Amino acid sequence: MIDSLPQRTGLETRQKVLLYGHSRGAQAVHRFATYYPERTLAVAALSAGSYTLPLQTMLINGESQSLPLPFGVATMSRYLGRDFNAVAFKQIAFRIEVGGIDTNPADTPRAWDPYLGATRVERARTYTKTLQSM
Repeated sequence: MIDSLPQRTGLETRQKVLLYGHSRGAQAVHRFATYYPERTLAVAALSAGSYTLPLQTMLINGESQSLPLPFGVATMSRYLGRDFNAVAFKQIAFRIEVGGIDTNPADTPRAWDPYLGATRVERARTYTKTLQSM
């Protein structure tokens, strides 16, 4: 779709996109960046309910566990036909935001709890720390 914009609109576009999303949209834009980092310049993700960690494995309860999609990128090649591009991903600028009192666990899906925490605040912090450690 991005590649077809110049033809459809008559306007030139750049190779990389700037992405902004809120809530489910935040999940969509950070996942686009994870799947297509070579096409992404920057991401602003506000109040996401979950994140796909840019990791193949993670220590959980002291044991290394594989992180399949949508939790991590261990199985990305199965779905996209190629592995996660960590080199390109590290070049993306991220802005991760969430309201400071967005701490109701009932507002987020439980499946991500072991990887990110139970609330939007915990999840944003975990994702941000992961990005910073890269």
